[in-house]
Amino acid sequence: MIRLLSRMGPALLLATGVIAAEVLGSAPAAGLWRLAAPALLVLTLVTADLLRTRLLGGPMRVSSPALILGVAILLAGTAIASQDLAGLAAWVPLFGCCAAASVFLRRDEKAPCPLA
Repeated sequence: MIRLLSRMGPALLLATGVIAAEVLGSAPAAGLWRLAAPALLVLTLVTADLLRTRLLGGPMRVSSPALILGVAILLAGTAIASQDLAGLAAWVPLFGCCAAASVFLRRDEKAPCPLA
């Protein structure tokens, strides 16, 4: 049971981060704190990627896709917030889905090449 929970750690962390970013982004009296929602999502993405890499026995470093997606989320969140601060909350779940795809659909470095 403990092993199963440890393997689910990155997914649970990412799900919690998406929910927290959504709550922060959609709070009615949040004001400029809504800009922190994409930053919280990126922090969660990087942490989940580090945890997943560590659970697979790899080195403690962030993968390139996670970094690229993190920068893209920050830029897109800033661009959306500059147009409509209230509309940012609608985009946070989509950003979270992209983050989950980059972390969990990544090929494992230890897996053999399927073409070889």
